[in-house]
Amino acid sequence: MALAWLCMCMTGGAAWGQFTDGINVEFGKNRVQYRTFEWQYFEQGLFEVYHYREVDQIAGQVARILEEEAKDLGAVFGRTLEGPVQVLVFKSQEEFRQSNVGIMTSQDSETNIGGTARLVGSKMFLYGTGDRLRLERDVREGLARILFNQTMYDSQWTESLRSGNLVQVPEWMSEGAARYAARGLDAESENRILDACQTGAFQR
Repeated sequence: MALAWLCMCMTGGAAWGQFTDGINVEFGKNRVQYRTFEWQYFEQGLFEVYHYREVDQIAGQVARILEEEAKDLGAVFGRTLEGPVQVLVFKSQEEFRQSNVGIMTSQDSETNIGGTARLVGSKMFLYGTGDRLRLERDVREGLARILFNQTMYDSQWTESLRSGNLVQVPEWMSEGAARYAARGLDAESENRILDACQTGAFQR
C-alpha cells in the first residue's frame, strides 16, 4: 500500500488563473466568450459555492458532496480541511471553456482541458456532465489535492502556492497521493503503475 501511495500517477495539468467576485468574471488569458456569467453564491460549511442560474441544481448536489467527502478525506489525511474553499460550478465543459479558466502549463494545448474538476490554489472549478458518480469522484479527487497541499505546507500553503516557494514534490507523488486517497488502488491505477515502472516514467 505504501508503494501504491507513492507511485500512483494521473493525467491532467494544473490550472492557473485568478478569481474576481461579481459579474462578467474572467480567469487567466482571454478566450472568446459567447455569454457572460452572472455569479451568485451560498456558503456550505467551509465552502463558498459559486454558480449561475442554470446550474442551481448541480450546485446543490456539489454542496452536499463537498460536505460528505471533506469529512471522509479529513480522516484519511488525519487533519481537518482548512477553509474557505471557493467552488465554481459550470453547466458544461463548453461553458467552462468560455470562462477563461484552465490556462494550462506550457506542455498542454488549449484544447486539452479535460476532466470535470480543476484547481487554482484553494479554488475548485467544476462542470456538469449528467453523471452523478463522476461528479462525486472528481469532487473527491479535487478535495484530496487540496488536503495534500495543506498537509505538506500546513498553514502557509496558500501563500506558498502564490509565491512558488514550495518543497519540490514530484508530480507523480502529489498526484498519486491525491488519487490514492480519493480512489484507493483500483484496476486502472494498477495498470498505470505497472506501465510507468516498465517505461521508467517515475522520476525523483
